[in-house]
Amino acid sequence: MKINKNVLLIVFIYLLNCINAFNIKSSTIIEKNTNVLGVEFDYALMDLEFDREVYRVRNVPCGNYDCQLPIVNGIDCSCDYADPNKCGKELDPSCNRVCNTTTSQGYNICEDYEWTQIEGNKPTNFQSSDVIYLRYKSNSTICEGLRIEASQNQGRFHMIITNLEAISGRITPNVNPDSFIQPAFCPSDNGKLGDDNQNLDVWNLDTYFITIVPDSSFIDINITIISKEIPPVSDLPTQTCANITIDHECIVDGIPVSNKAIVDGEKFFYTFLVEKAAIYSFSAPSISQDIDFFISDSPSIMYPDYDSSAKWDCSNENDDYITLSLKPNSDGTPKVLYIGVTAFYASEFTFTVTSLGYQELVPIYENFPRGGAFALLGSSRLILPNNSIYRCNFWFLCVYFTILFPFQESFPVWPIPTNFADDYRFNQITFYSEDNVPASSHYSSAFLLSTTEGDFQQLNKEFNDLVNSSIEFLSVLVDEHGEPLEGIFSFTLKNLTCDHMEFNKVLEKMDQEEGMLYNNTDFGVVNSIIFSIDTLTLSNSWTACSQRANSYLQTTDKLVNKSLSICSYSPTDPEYDLDPCCNVTLSFFQCCQPKNIQVNVSEFIDVHKDLISDQCFSTDCTESVLREYYSSLSVVGECDVPAFVSTKSALEMRIILRECKENIKLKKCTQDSDCSEYGSDTVCELFTRTCMVPPEQLDLIYLSCVFDRLPAVYTYTFLNAHGLQYNETMIEDILNVASMEDCTYVSGFSYRSTYSYYSGDVSQDRDFTCYATKDCLDLSCQTTHDVCFDGQVGNWFMEKSDSLDTCADFGFCPVGEFCNGVPESSVQCEDACNLHTEYCGYCSSNSSDCFYFKEATTKTTCQNKDACLLPNGEYQFGITATACEAKGECSVPCDRKCVGNGFKYCAILGKDSEDYPVYFDQAACTAITGAIWNSTLEICYMNTTKTEAACKAGNKPESSMFYIWTDCESLPNDECYDVAYGTCHLQDIKCTTKAQCEKAGSCSDSYFFNPENTPEYPLNLGKCVRGHFVYKSGFFIPSCDCYAQKDSPMGCFSYYPQFYRKSTCLTPENQELGYSWWSPAKTQETCEAKKGCKILDTSTYNLPYNFRFNNMTEEECSGCGQDSFNSWENLFKWTGGVWQQGIPVKAQWRENKYIKSGVVKNVLDYQYLFAKLGNSVNTHIADLYRSEVLCRMERVEGNLRSISCSCSDYGSPECFSSSSLLLGQTKPCSGENSTYSFSYGELLFYGNSVQLGCTSVLVSQVSQQLYKSTTAQTLSSNFVSYKKPNNYGVMNDQNAIIGTILGDGVTINTQGVSILSICLQYNGTKYSNEYKVYDFAMASSSTPLRPMELETFTVLTTDGVRLLCGNITNFTEDKSFFPIIRFESYIDESKEYFDKTAQGLIYTLAVIFLLTSLWGIFQITMVFVKKYKGIEQIRLVHFLILIVTLFILVRTIYFFIIPSGVLQNNSVGDYVLVVLPTFIYFTAFTIIISLWYMIVSSKDSGKTLLKRLKAIILWTNVVLYLLFIIIVLVFNYTEDNPRNDCGSRIVIDVSSTTAQRVVSIVYAVIQALISLVIGAAFIYLGGTLFRSMRQVKSNQGGPDSNSNQHQKKIFIVTFTCSIGFVIHCVFVLILVGANPSNIVFSFLGLIITEIIPSLSIFYCYNQGHFSGLKQSTNTVNLSYVTPNKENFSKHKNSTVTDSNFYSTSTNQSKNYSSNSSI
Repeated sequence: MKINKNVLLIVFIYLLNCINAFNIKSSTIIEKNTNVLGVEFDYALMDLEFDREVYRVRNVPCGNYDCQLPIVNGIDCSCDYADPNKCGKELDPSCNRVCNTTTSQGYNICEDYEWTQIEGNKPTNFQSSDVIYLRYKSNSTICEGLRIEASQNQGRFHMIITNLEAISGRITPNVNPDSFIQPAFCPSDNGKLGDDNQNLDVWNLDTYFITIVPDSSFIDINITIISKEIPPVSDLPTQTCANITIDHECIVDGIPVSNKAIVDGEKFFYTFLVEKAAIYSFSAPSISQDIDFFISDSPSIMYPDYDSSAKWDCSNENDDYITLSLKPNSDGTPKVLYIGVTAFYASEFTFTVTSLGYQELVPIYENFPRGGAFALLGSSRLILPNNSIYRCNFWFLCVYFTILFPFQESFPVWPIPTNFADDYRFNQITFYSEDNVPASSHYSSAFLLSTTEGDFQQLNKEFNDLVNSSIEFLSVLVDEHGEPLEGIFSFTLKNLTCDHMEFNKVLEKMDQEEGMLYNNTDFGVVNSIIFSIDTLTLSNSWTACSQRANSYLQTTDKLVNKSLSICSYSPTDPEYDLDPCCNVTLSFFQCCQPKNIQVNVSEFIDVHKDLISDQCFSTDCTESVLREYYSSLSVVGECDVPAFVSTKSALEMRIILRECKENIKLKKCTQDSDCSEYGSDTVCELFTRTCMVPPEQLDLIYLSCVFDRLPAVYTYTFLNAHGLQYNETMIEDILNVASMEDCTYVSGFSYRSTYSYYSGDVSQDRDFTCYATKDCLDLSCQTTHDVCFDGQVGNWFMEKSDSLDTCADFGFCPVGEFCNGVPESSVQCEDACNLHTEYCGYCSSNSSDCFYFKEATTKTTCQNKDACLLPNGEYQFGITATACEAKGECSVPCDRKCVGNGFKYCAILGKDSEDYPVYFDQAACTAITGAIWNSTLEICYMNTTKTEAACKAGNKPESSMFYIWTDCESLPNDECYDVAYGTCHLQDIKCTTKAQCEKAGSCSDSYFFNPENTPEYPLNLGKCVRGHFVYKSGFFIPSCDCYAQKDSPMGCFSYYPQFYRKSTCLTPENQELGYSWWSPAKTQETCEAKKGCKILDTSTYNLPYNFRFNNMTEEECSGCGQDSFNSWENLFKWTGGVWQQGIPVKAQWRENKYIKSGVVKNVLDYQYLFAKLGNSVNTHIADLYRSEVLCRMERVEGNLRSISCSCSDYGSPECFSSSSLLLGQTKPCSGENSTYSFSYGELLFYGNSVQLGCTSVLVSQVSQQLYKSTTAQTLSSNFVSYKKPNNYGVMNDQNAIIGTILGDGVTINTQGVSILSICLQYNGTKYSNEYKVYDFAMASSSTPLRPMELETFTVLTTDGVRLLCGNITNFTEDKSFFPIIRFESYIDESKEYFDKTAQGLIYTLAVIFLLTSLWGIFQITMVFVKKYKGIEQIRLVHFLILIVTLFILVRTIYFFIIPSGVLQNNSVGDYVLVVLPTFIYFTAFTIIISLWYMIVSSKDSGKTLLKRLKAIILWTNVVLYLLFIIIVLVFNYTEDNPRNDCGSRIVIDVSSTTAQRVVSIVYAVIQALISLVIGAAFIYLGGTLFRSMRQVKSNQGGPDSNSNQHQKKIFIVTFTCSIGFVIHCVFVLILVGANPSNIVFSFLGLIITEIIPSLSIFYCYNQGHFSGLKQSTNTVNLSYVTPNKENFSKHKNSTVTDSNFYSTSTNQSKNYSSNSSI
């Protein structure tokens, strides 16, 4: 079979590709979440590891070109401005050119500023906060192409690159500077501007001027200029190509493409054939304009543009570049690339596709992490299971899917996520990654699942949506051989393991960073440290150990309703564009209102004790930490400082500065007394009618205003920074430290330094201007919002202007007209002024402008003549004072009217080929039939046309002229403009009376009708306005067309008037587009009728903390929340007219001399003050954020540290840290009220809390669990329970429980605070019946917790939580405070161990036992008496009485002692007085049981019986007391000795061990069994004896009183003891098992089980009768009794005696002792 060679070739290529293709070693996805700077981020992190390193391509993407080199006869004729030693040097004469050193603006480029020369092909690092000027000398010996590659380490910047001849330079992205900055400069670049073809080319072979402008406070960057030779055109394989479609123009590899767009947004389409495997560069420099291009390799997308899903999107700001490693199709045919180009504006453009230029491969990890991430943009795209695609081509659009720098562990928050790049907290971050090293063969990306900031939550996707996603590589990256990284890869879930040692490294790093927090006050530094701390929680170790800790928590998800400002739609959802929470554009019109939505909330159930017990060191301690850990997680959000706080603080300071500047505007006056507030010697300058106040005094007034209104914390921070004190000289001291040399005038702010804010891109060469922001004393300057600020116009500067160098030249002539119109501060004016030596006039002072009375030319006609001074230098001479005071002028005109030439006419203009008007000259005008030329007005009009209708009738399409009717006097003020010749204008109508003046006024909308601000509009001409809109792609906030429109509170209007008449503005078509006619307000009512929503202006280039109006309704505006700073206000303000009456004076004959008015003095540097106060604000905000991170991290960090350690191989008591958790830090100041709030309370500081300055206060949480009371289990069965204190009892000095703690407390660590109020959450309801007084208790390191006797009050928080508050007036050291409730009189309360009822019953029991014991003692006494008298021998019954008496006596002592409390926690006393008596009790009754047993069951008699009886009694008690000893020893040696497994975390609970609990139960069971056995024995043996004695009586034939007595006693003993011991069995089990605290139960139980059986013994074996003392002996049947012996002999027919009784049976008889019932 013959195999087709093509098939073999295809197979070979396929196998080769498989061999060369990237192979995956791992491809993982994991979910991580963290709180960074108060924002909760939830990410899906994707990481791929390949089998080889990954590279990017660095190149010079220039097309082939034939350069004309500046080499003449071997002499280099290029101009070197880079080398300071060569700058300005003349060239060789043969060069025939001059290197110009002066720019068109007059700068000497070799002398006027310093620069740094940079070399090619060598990376150079720059670190700066200021503008950096670089110069590069081209290599003029080659046809050089350049690429400037800039990599960002820290900060944001943009570059401006130009040469000496280009009218404007190339600029890198400045609106969105977070991008891969790599502008290229090629000889094929071309661009011309305007009809005169002004040069836009930057490429040159002389010198490049590179300006690096920081867009942040600090930058750290590397700049590399790649300089390579461009190949000539002759190297091209081909220079032609064939179009493959009629709509696409083909592109030749290496040949630049040029074209021209006629209209904005015009599209062009091209094709390019990939005929070989190579690396292709696509380059579209922004020369004449910014173009965007899109590339598709799919025939289904042949016309790629913004709206298509083109594979490659190159629509970056300004230049666009992409480099691809491409191959032909797999079948060998050329791959067709479809390229779409969209021109942003109508102009020329050029771009190049080439594979022929210089290329080198750079590992993707060899870069700064920040710049390295930007260099990877556009290298992949994410594909979700539903086929939706997410891209990250430009960082500012990488909202969801982001491509990351290849760290060993993915790090998604550096660079800062684009949503937060301009955020106040994020935009000053500097971050250096030291521990997370780059990975050479990794590729990382992330998807932002959600963010939560305050009450706003952005939900993008669920993690499950990403698990099955895949990533497609776009042939941008390559391996070391240039093989592309391409294809689609999926992910597997990544599992992490908690490694305690690795986790410890993270914690150590965290501790290091936290330690640095207190060493810094700079806002940027503190915020960067916080960022570093927060981002450590993204580490694998932290995530793994967090997951492990969470696995021990038993939780359940619960749906709850929450009010959240949330975007709950994905960007592909149609609802996304309709929701202002999602669509940023809508936020200009609507608020993101909170929605009630159901969210899953994790609810804590319990901890998994089995897992903890199995895996962790100490179950109890770990459980305690876990519970606290969950609690910390649930309230950690309460640590966050709301985002608006920083804005509010900075705005507050600026508002104070702005308002205080209003206070230093010179006050209007008519006499000196009007200026008395400035001092008694202050003069009213009548020429301008303003008070003459020296600049130093104005500075002091300003400083007093500022520091009177500033929050104290800002004031003290400023004072501390400058080493100043808060005292009576403070204002003067501040002026001294914040002063500078400046040029001043005698009064006001003339000649002082000022600032102007402007764009370098707006110049006379442009056809638009911006509203001026000038004459600002500092950068708190208030601006008028301008479309220029919205991002299209960059290159903004704040420029300082001062007059120090020319101050000595400033001067003026007291009579200005003596200068004949030349500038006042000129030599000509000085000379002309001094020609007039004397004049008649009036001056308010010797250094002010003067009135000049021309009517009086001599001293005689002048001196003391009446004159009337009017405003603005006007006067009337020779009128009386009365007549003068009747005269006056209004500060504003009462009205205006439209006036013109005084006649109506039909003006005529010519018409060019494009229908534009052409003005006629006289010759052309007179050549027109019926036309007249007015030489005075230079207008041409139709003499024969006298009506408007006749004039307009001439405007026909075929006419070559325009006919325009002009009748100025009939036009309303807002249409006062002659569109033909501009002869119409407004004329003021003055107010003639004070009443008219007070009704007149001016509206602040006049700003927009003043030609100074809208130069293309005549004064007060109405404007055709429309609302704001998104007019360009890539701009999300509605604005106006920057290059064609101006902005205003009323909307956008055209820069050049398009509509001069209201009627032409309000056509139906225009009204449909939203146009309306805006006329200037003439009355207060119309001025103030216009209202709008005033918002903080977040425009890209406006000065911060300024305002503008958006398009919200009043309802929308007021519902945006406190973080919006929105307010519904008047768009404009009305200022009423002021009547300025005439001032009568006497004329003065004065000498005239030119006055030098400029004086250099030390005056306040307003900008310095502003900057330093800004530092003070930032220090305050840094304090807040420092407190936030310590509060947030301290809680979780400490808990995780303990859990990780405990549940590892390193578990020990050292794992557990203190349970005092830092809540945060606050800084109260003298003279200021402030509040520090936390999750369960707040601290209130007052003006006198701090005596002087500000002080730091650290606030920590102290758990009430530290004071939890526990009672140890005892071995004995507790007959009575000690009075158990409340779990959180508070004691007095007598250790009596006098109250209880109602909640967690706080520890306050500070120095300098003496007075404050503490408010804490409390729960006193359940204690209110027992205690009545709410109070606070205090403890310190040296004093125990004791009540403070504060007067308390309650407050209700905004969340409806009631707090208990108390005022502390003598705070002196670090202390802890708790809310408590207590007795009213607690000081003399003594400690009670039992309540009154229990105490009464205990003493009752003691008395009962005492009386019982007295009976026993009496009987024992009688026994000894009888023994002493020889009446009776010691018998077993006597031992019984003795033992029972001893038992009862010990019980008596126990119950008398126990109320005193001395036995509490006294184990020896417990053993002696409780446990031992129980065994004595058993001994007593085992004697009876043993004897009865022997009598009933034994066949022995006499001595043998007695011997056996003694043996049984002995061994029974030996066993009993061995049990006693064993139980006591085991219990004692298993005591819970204080081994603190919890370290310093919590106080050890006094509790029993498991072994002790087992022993206690065993002991109780033994007691119960013995009691049960004894009880059963009494029932059986007693019943047997009772029946036997009854049988004896029956055999003897009748009752016998003696036997009846014995039978009765046996019955009594049997009945009481059997019932008593059976009940004792139950009694003991209930005491141990149920542990009842009812004293009545114990009282009854003891009476039944101990008192009654003992009484029955004393009664039945009573040894206390006196009958024996009266008889010496009893000789009846003594033969059966052996002296001093108990005799149990068997005798036939024997009778019962005093000592014995016998029973007879058929076979045998038994001898029973008369005391056999023992």
